[in-house]
Amino acid sequence: MVPEERNLLLRSLHFERLQRRLELPSAKEAQPVPDPANEVAPMKFSVQEVVLCPHGANARCVQCIGRHAPQAPVNSYVEFCKAYSAIPYFERPSTEEAVQLGVPFRSLAAGEILFPSFCALVGDLEKGGTFLDLGSGSGRAAVAWALLQPTNRAIGVEIRPSLHQTALQAVGRLPPSVQRRLQLHLGDLFDFPLEGADVILVNSTGFDITLMARIGRCLAGAGLGCRLVLLSQPLPNDAKQGWKMLFQAPYRMTWGNATCYVFQKISEAVPAKK
Repeated sequence: MVPEERNLLLRSLHFERLQRRLELPSAKEAQPVPDPANEVAPMKFSVQEVVLCPHGANARCVQCIGRHAPQAPVNSYVEFCKAYSAIPYFERPSTEEAVQLGVPFRSLAAGEILFPSFCALVGDLEKGGTFLDLGSGSGRAAVAWALLQPTNRAIGVEIRPSLHQTALQAVGRLPPSVQRRLQLHLGDLFDFPLEGADVILVNSTGFDITLMARIGRCLAGAGLGCRLVLLSQPLPNDAKQGWKMLFQAPYRMTWGNATCYVFQKISEAVPAKK
């Protein structure tokens, strides 16, 4: 069995175990009065699921000291696992695809978020509202946001048609109430309007200098108060005007740890004098 098949099998078994936790009692076993002891406890993750460290569970290092172990509603995690149980974490792009789309190959080859670490990131952001994922891949971050923020919308923009279709398939497995708060768009992230976005995520791990400069110019259109999360690379120096860095910290992704650089839009940039 190849590693990817083994991972899918383990994920499906994990999903089945979670489903059993949510099974309702039969009519014969049901209690006439709700009993708090029978309520499903929240899903508790570990710090090791938030940040990858080379030590045991009881040790701490500079990467994980002070980090908290997040919790999430079991229903949210079950729905996420159900949507992505048969979807691989990575779909390698072809050289022809990169040429056709007119972007560097490495910018198309980024991985995906993991639910536990993304849950921690959402808590650390201390902000809800509309979520916009620029370069949303198979939609994992947008779906996780919609599940963790039950009153807020999530939007994803992806340039690769194959990943966009995969994301649509995953969303199609979600409850209608969640689907109504999700929007997925096929297109270039640099052409998408940013108005109304409260939190913007950009997986800039594979971006070269040119793409980072473009994303810096693009983000000038974000609204005041908007939170910005960049993976692996911070804003270029010439694009930082109007943005305040709130924090940076590593979070576990499908490929390992990625440093998240979190900014807030505090003012409009002043145009440079000619």
